[in-house]
Amino acid sequence: MDALFIGIDAELKTFILGVLPTEIRLYDSQRPTPSTSIVGVKKQFTKDVLSTSNEKYKEFDATQAVQTYEIFGKHISEFPREEGESVPEVFTLIFEYFQQNEQFMQKEGIFRLAGNTKLLKEIEENICKGNYGFLAEVEDPITVAVFLKKILREMGEPLCTFDAYCKFKDINDEKCSCTEEKVDVAHSLVESLPELNRETFKSLLRFLKVISENQVQNKMKINSLAIVFAPNLFKGFEVTPNDMIYAQVLVKTLTLMIANYSLFD
Repeated sequence: MDALFIGIDAELKTFILGVLPTEIRLYDSQRPTPSTSIVGVKKQFTKDVLSTSNEKYKEFDATQAVQTYEIFGKHISEFPREEGESVPEVFTLIFEYFQQNEQFMQKEGIFRLAGNTKLLKEIEENICKGNYGFLAEVEDPITVAVFLKKILREMGEPLCTFDAYCKFKDINDEKCSCTEEKVDVAHSLVESLPELNRETFKSLLRFLKVISENQVQNKMKINSLAIVFAPNLFKGFEVTPNDMIYAQVLVKTLTLMIANYSLFD
């Protein structure tokens, strides 16, 4: 079977997809020739780091977190939340925005299409000032969907944490031979996440499953949603060319979890 070919331009941050007849190669624009080695039947790639996350979040102490409405680039422990609640207000607000308006969930291309840039900035400014009531006035679900993705993408630490990244990646390796076993492993991993991450992630899975149930109208199947959300949820502290190869594996993992979300609730 032809292998996936991914060309990476680290400077321009672009990717080229295609196939090669016999092997996979990774191209880094800073290196004229990619280097690979064979380990058994798998290929191991040189791990040239493309980017790293903010150092202060590598060993973040959640007990010292100070909540702020300036959520972009912050750790989930810094997001505002109601007393006694385990899911930050901004996530609850967005989930309710869609679930209370069925026509918004049915919008074709939801979470796939680009939103209105000007409106997105207005939403950001209002939410970061604590004006949560502004969202109720927005009638553009595509832009609100982009807003949710941006929050997840720019978190100081991904929702599924740096430490858990490799474990989530390994769920779909050869050691987990059946769906039931993969679900069990995924469930254990989710339960091992810090409380805020765990409960927010469970809420997100439940929300995405509801979105997928409107796929006749919105054209977004579970796999399509996983393709969109996986890169925003799973990330190592250091982003390397190897992680681009693992991206499709993580899509499969997220697809599995959305499809079986009731087991994580």
